[in-house]
Amino acid sequence: MKKTHLLLASNLALAAFLYSPEAVAADEVTTDAPSEENIPAPAEEVAPAGQNQEVEAPSSPAAETEAAETPAPEKKEVQAGYYAGTDLDKQPEIVIGKQEKKTSQPQLDTRNQTGEKYTSQLQATDEWMTLQSGKHTLDSRPYGTAGYETIRANLKDRQGDLVKVSYYISTERADWAYINFQDSLAGWVDRKALSKKLPFDRYTSDVESLNYYGRLVGNHTIDSKPWGTKDYQNLVSRNAYKNLVGTNVKVSQGVSTERANWVYIDSLDGKLSGWIDTKGVQKVGDAYTSPVKKVNYTAHLKDGDNTLDTKPWGIPGYQTLRSRSQMKTRRGQTVQVSEEVSTTRANWAYVTFQDGLAGWIDRAGLKPGAGPKRANGIDDYTSAHKDVKYVATIVDGNHTLDTLPWGIPGYSTIASRADMKRHQGERVQVNQEVSTNRANWAHITLANGTSGWFDIKGLTRGKVDSYTSPQKSVNYTATISNGNHTLDTLPWGIPGYKTIASRSDMKKHTGDQVKVSSEVSTNRADWAYITLSDGTSGWFDRAGLTKGQVDVYTSNAKNVNYSARLTHGNHTLDSKPWGIPGFETIKSRGQMKAYTGQNVQVNQEVSTNRADWVNITLADGTRGWIDAKAIAPERVLNHVPYVSQYKPVFAPWGCAGAASAMLLGAKDVDFNLDTLIRNTPMYPSDPNGQKGDVFTGQGFGWVINPKGLTNYLKTYYSGVKNITGASTQEIIDTVLGGNPVLYYGYSSYQKPGDYVRNHCKVITGYKNNAFRVYDPLYSNANKGAMTGGKNPAYDLGAKHWLPISKFNLEYNGQAITIL
Repeated sequence: MKKTHLLLASNLALAAFLYSPEAVAADEVTTDAPSEENIPAPAEEVAPAGQNQEVEAPSSPAAETEAAETPAPEKKEVQAGYYAGTDLDKQPEIVIGKQEKKTSQPQLDTRNQTGEKYTSQLQATDEWMTLQSGKHTLDSRPYGTAGYETIRANLKDRQGDLVKVSYYISTERADWAYINFQDSLAGWVDRKALSKKLPFDRYTSDVESLNYYGRLVGNHTIDSKPWGTKDYQNLVSRNAYKNLVGTNVKVSQGVSTERANWVYIDSLDGKLSGWIDTKGVQKVGDAYTSPVKKVNYTAHLKDGDNTLDTKPWGIPGYQTLRSRSQMKTRRGQTVQVSEEVSTTRANWAYVTFQDGLAGWIDRAGLKPGAGPKRANGIDDYTSAHKDVKYVATIVDGNHTLDTLPWGIPGYSTIASRADMKRHQGERVQVNQEVSTNRANWAHITLANGTSGWFDIKGLTRGKVDSYTSPQKSVNYTATISNGNHTLDTLPWGIPGYKTIASRSDMKKHTGDQVKVSSEVSTNRADWAYITLSDGTSGWFDRAGLTKGQVDVYTSNAKNVNYSARLTHGNHTLDSKPWGIPGFETIKSRGQMKAYTGQNVQVNQEVSTNRADWVNITLADGTRGWIDAKAIAPERVLNHVPYVSQYKPVFAPWGCAGAASAMLLGAKDVDFNLDTLIRNTPMYPSDPNGQKGDVFTGQGFGWVINPKGLTNYLKTYYSGVKNITGASTQEIIDTVLGGNPVLYYGYSSYQKPGDYVRNHCKVITGYKNNAFRVYDPLYSNANKGAMTGGKNPAYDLGAKHWLPISKFNLEYNGQAITIL
């Protein structure tokens, strides 16, 4: 047994030597090389490595205190340094991209077995660790082996230091690591003294320059450096951060660590700066990409198709001074340009008009040089012609009817003022509007078919108002709770009424007490004759008044069911609408700011004299009333399937059947698509049916109308409902209630001049004032815009978002839903 043991030890020693640094010069080493076995042992043996220095007698490694995390003996991958070329801190000696400091090499005589025996081969590694425990010795060789010398009796003053580990080996006593400190101190230490846990986070990218604006969201800290990196200091705690949610900031730098991605922010008020997790900044608004440059030149408006703003449009805090329609009236006017700047959106110029109006405008809307001068006495258009469609009443016939707006070169009078006075009170159709430097005009068609241009001042939309009750004398005091009404000589809309005070004037009186002396009703509203504190009297909409000063309901609560996004957290959440007697605040404005951007469920709607209110449920289950201005209603009906009229059933004229399949699919109705399309009721067998074959188009004249389609679909599902005549708002409410809507509109194959709505599409969502529309006239749901009939106005893709403004131009009131 002894011979076997010696042979094993000899083989281990030989193997260890082959992996040792001395083997580099093996051709110069012989088996007769001197050993260190004659080196005398130290006079007084120090405590074994890894032991508490207060213990005099050596003991087994199991008795050591504060045993640290023991690294695995296998070879490790090289770790990156703690910095990656950043400018956040002074670079240490060991960095990515630089030559690493040369580490010292251990000198071992593994052949000499006079001391404690080696039980493993020497194993090279290259990794960073932390000296977790300083209660260990640092030795020239593993403690107890032949020729070892103690370099440091303990490492307590180095506890927590970063060390480079280059070799591992094991002995009868323990497992050992050869370490290098960053000041060249090196030696062997018990591996229990080390931990792979690093003292701070490392950077994984260089700092990059950024330039955008954002808003603080979520629950984060703000720090002097990215959280967890060396020497970072906390500037704003999570608790304090809650009060900063919603703050507007500018982002100027970005960097990544192994923990997260970070950005450097400055608040726009200059009170806050530091590093924050990128998740804490919601990107909003545009950013400047150049400094403001002083200039001095003359230009003029090319077309006026740009707004005029206090700052370049999109820069946080900008306000619009003049809308596009208002700017169109200034087309051709000369301006003086004094400043220029660029943003991420466009190039901008600060302009001053000859009447003193000044602001920022897109430079694309300017042309150098003064504008053309209009000849004296010649009128000109100041806006583009706009197609409209509404009914109006002639309330003032003291205007002419002309072939062109009066004053435009070439106009001629169709009907004189005297003629038009005979039409006063008559309803007319309006199909176009335009503005000139003289007035605003409408193209109207009289009841006798005569058409021409008429001053809009002489028209009122809809029917002429009339009294629906006798005037009644009253005597009470009320409060103007909503000043968004005019004060007039007669109830607004009654022929001959004149406005005494505009809406903006009356808004200044909101909260004022008034004397009410008469009441009357018209087909439009209920009215009160009021006297203001300054003695001004007139008729005012009673909806804008409240008796006394206590808030009251002005409508009954309506149960609803739709989702919305909380866009403004600057409102309280209350047990009742704010101001209603007995209301209690559930969450303050500061608390509600933390919910900004979150989706909420809307349960009820109601109005008071103060505002419109919605009852909502937050994501955490909290329920209460909040101002309706705080939410943006939205709902996407992802349970509605997309069905093509081409695949799997090829029916190019079968849009009604394919669209119907989407409605039925939303309710999981069992049906066969081919049968559903094939059995579409046909004209003349069904007077409301489709004319023409759904598969070949032979004899096609029109699609099945809403009445015929509703009756047909009720044979599949009783909840199908014909809602023809529904307003756009009613359709929005239907979708928000979770029900898709089939409507009749135009197809991507629509030809110019064809205004027949012969195509069925399905509305499956509402968000940001737009409908999500499923159009069956594509082979699959992934088809995009301009892959169908190529009409750019309607070839919008199988699934697309359609702005309400464009929907209103297409929709003529024909619609079906499924409940």
